[in-house]
Amino acid sequence: MNNSKEMYFYENIDLDKILSKFKNYEGAISNFCKGNNIS
Repeated sequence: MNNSKEMYFYENIDLDKILSKFKNYEGAISNFCKGNNIS
């Protein structure tokens, strides 16, 4: 295996954390829009 460094990199990306951050961000935006009556 020549690309063990790449494998290590990919294994250490926590997709669940990234997705939950994105969902929280999305929720915050929609709440902000609702609060300001922007639809």
